[in-house]
Amino acid sequence: MLSARLLATHCTSAQPPLVSDFSVYQPIPTAEPLARVPHRDPVFKTCVTRVTDRTKDIAAGDGSGGLKNEYSRVQSFNADESRILVRGTAATWYLYDAATLQPLGKLSFEGAVDPRWDATNPDVLYYCDDPRLTKYDTRAQQPSVLHDFTSDFPGQTLAFVWTRYEGGPSIDGRLWGLMAQDGQEHVVAFLVYDQTANQITARRDMRGVPMADTVDSVSISRMWPS
Repeated sequence: MLSARLLATHCTSAQPPLVSDFSVYQPIPTAEPLARVPHRDPVFKTCVTRVTDRTKDIAAGDGSGGLKNEYSRVQSFNADESRILVRGTAATWYLYDAATLQPLGKLSFEGAVDPRWDATNPDVLYYCDDPRLTKYDTRAQQPSVLHDFTSDFPGQTLAFVWTRYEGGPSIDGRLWGLMAQDGQEHVVAFLVYDQTANQITARRDMRGVPMADTVDSVSISRMWPS
């Protein structure tokens, strides 16, 4: 949510109506806009803002060439829309203030995948760390293992338990749809993890199942009944 002050300064008129026809609109070549300064898109006249600045916001020693939202299906805003999670192209992670769009710095974990915001706590997110689901306090920059799935697969070696980049928990944050993979990236199982109960509540063994390894990603969409 961009601050009203920034919008009022740079986009003084009302937003134009949404385009709903099937015409093809060609882009107009323009110079790269300044970061954190709202401007009008030259084609649709919509007020838009470039949030990140790859020349100033990337921390020293981070080899990222740019900054982006992780994926179109992944929520960048936290529970109260006060923070934005941004991914460096070298798999690093940054926080931004959603009201001012000012960078708040690089988060201390690197290489972790599938970071997802908690459904209610704006300071907490979760990420997959090999066969573990980890809870991360963004204020303290402190991780803690929420669940290690190794114990759920005795006699097997797991390399990853994750959504594989595109998935996330249920909208209430309780249930996770995950895939377990071994060191050769073969799918071992699909599972549902109940975060409140801290246990797997559904599991399907996929070893030897044809085409199992072609699954691109997994997720879950249901809400836990009230």
